Amino acid sequence: LNFVRHRIDHIRKNYQSLCNCYKMTIDLPLCTEEVDETLQKIFKNEKLKDPKVTFDAGSKLGEGFLAINAAVDVSDDNRKLHLFVKAAPKHLKLREISATEVAYTNELKFYEQIYPKIEQFYYEKTKESLEFAPKFYSGTNEHMKEILVMENLKRNGFQLNGVRNIFNEEQLIRIMEKYGEFHGTSFALKDQKEEIVDDLTNDIKHFVYMLFKSMGLSYIVKYRCNFLEKYLQAVEDAKVLEKVRFLKENLDKILENIKDFKGDYRTILHGDCWSNNIMLRKNKENQWDIRLIDFQGTCLN
Repeated sequence: LNFVRHRIDHIRKNYQSLCNCYKMTIDLPLCTEEVDETLQKIFKNEKLKDPKVTFDAGSKLGEGFLAINAAVDVSDDNRKLHLFVKAAPKHLKLREISATEVAYTNELKFYEQIYPKIEQFYYEKTKESLEFAPKFYSGTNEHMKEILVMENLKRNGFQLNGVRNIFNEEQLIRIMEKYGEFHGTSFALKDQKEEIVDDLTNDIKHFVYMLFKSMGLSYIVKYRCNFLEKYLQAVEDAKVLEKVRFLKENLDKILENIKDFKGDYRTILHGDCWSNNIMLRKNKENQWDIRLIDFQGTCLN
């Protein structure tokens, strides 16, 4: 566990160094012109009259993936909205190495088109809601103005588990069940209405593969493999060592195969499954509700 914590700290420090290395200023004002335009559109759609708006920083650097986040509380005489704004960075070098345009285009398509279709299909079959992602309000992938606005899950009781914490058995089971519902529904949709899934996913680019290329993540993985080889035992860990060496020697080919996979059992994926993209809360039945976030890596695979 201490080893894992050490590696997490190292990664977060490298993340900050990446920004410093390119002399990037990414702490933009929380309410830019494009944020205001998007919020005004939401106010109109939601029929809010003379709303009062309060901004607050949505997360710390490193908690979101190269995004400027803001929590926005909105209220008029009749109702309240708790929103979460995710805006793209402006720095050109940062945008280049983080594949910003692809990230926001993919995620916008997920929230505007893919998620509604999956939800609709699930409801047609079960008369229930699947609910595995936050409610989406508005967004744009216009160049240099990319924005996504969704419900603020934290204000609705959801929390991250924390990168230093381990999910317990009950949480893990519920997370796997939620992924199973998501993947199973999207696979059934593909099986019964393949043309819809093809149309939804035919122009999605493989964001994670692009990151491996643009940010040199392949070298980091290979370096970690070298690190593991030094500490694994030749006899006791022989099977693990074999897998580590295979990964190191074939990583580039493995990534190409994943990107180009065209098998019959492909389904729509989250694309970025780790603890900081999973939020949880206990419901009235004392069961875990799960929401997945950050769908820039969504793909058919």
